[in-house]
Amino acid sequence: MTTPTTATSATFGKRKKLWRNKHINQQSNLRLYEALTLSTLLCDAEVWPLTGRLSKKLEAAHHRWLRGILGIAWRNTVTNEEVRKTTGQIRLEKVIRERRMRWLGHVTRMDEVRIPKQALHWEVAGFRRRPSRPRMNWRDMW
Repeated sequence: MTTPTTATSATFGKRKKLWRNKHINQQSNLRLYEALTLSTLLCDAEVWPLTGRLSKKLEAAHHRWLRGILGIAWRNTVTNEEVRKTTGQIRLEKVIRERRMRWLGHVTRMDEVRIPKQALHWEVAGFRRRPSRPRMNWRDMW
């Protein structure tokens, strides 16, 4: 299974010259990062079952890319908190939670005949999980 960061790494890497261009200020680079890279990364993130492992991978990639934009080498000891403070970015987990809430509000306002509304409350009749730790579904993530 490929993670969402795989395709996004390619998107970020294709714009390496853009991030290192000295004629573009940092604020413009960050706006481009949000529009080009984060939009690719967070495509359909509202419906992901966000596990701890996936959350760590997303945050690591996010900070790696921000450090690339800022020109911070991996050897420099700059905390992720300092990087977020410098760039004005927030944690991706919070961004995904906000998107999930927005999506949930959109679905709850839908008519009952719409498929997303039905899927939100759908359960398979007579289905029992095997005796192990159950996988998280969308509603369990809250």
